[in-house]
Amino acid sequence: MYRGEETTTSWAYFEYLLGVGYPRWLVRLVFAVLERSFRPHLREFHGRVLDVGCGIGHFFRVYPDAFGVDHNFYCVRYCVERGYRCVQGDLYRLPFPAGSFDGVLLCHVLEHLEAPEAALEEVHRVLRPGGVLSIRVPTVTGFKVDRTHKTFFDYPRLARALAPCGFSIVAKRYYPIPWRWLGELIVYNELRVLAVKRDVIES
Repeated sequence: MYRGEETTTSWAYFEYLLGVGYPRWLVRLVFAVLERSFRPHLREFHGRVLDVGCGIGHFFRVYPDAFGVDHNFYCVRYCVERGYRCVQGDLYRLPFPAGSFDGVLLCHVLEHLEAPEAALEEVHRVLRPGGVLSIRVPTVTGFKVDRTHKTFFDYPRLARALAPCGFSIVAKRYYPIPWRWLGELIVYNELRVLAVKRDVIES
């Protein structure tokens, strides 16, 4: 996990995502496992999908028609150079019209934000009615080992954030270990939540 002092917009963070400094065979193995972990999303999504915080584009390898947005310039350039549709942008002000997408992926994004509810409201805006939001956040062990993490989400905290932002949860699970208490012993276990957009945000 990331132990540097630089922010997620930095060159250092981009190099961390690339696996710079680790053996090439290990980086390839980790990337292959990561891309395989995106395959369940193929059953969740259809149509136009936005990967918010797309990083270096692992989701594109599984869902090549997706759009991506990231606030790290180097990640965006890397993705564009590989032919992916990706733009630099701010999650709190996504550069897309309302109702642009059938699905949005937030993979290890919310925990980096100081105002996650504001970001969820913006995701609600760009989704079409009935659109799908898929969220992945680290469990407690993974949260603690990255210095860029700001907001911890367990399931109750995430449910409380989603409801007033206009989302209804339809499924949740822990991955790859399905038991919360056991998965929390492992850095790479995560909570996955699937939600759908309601037409009205609660006031």
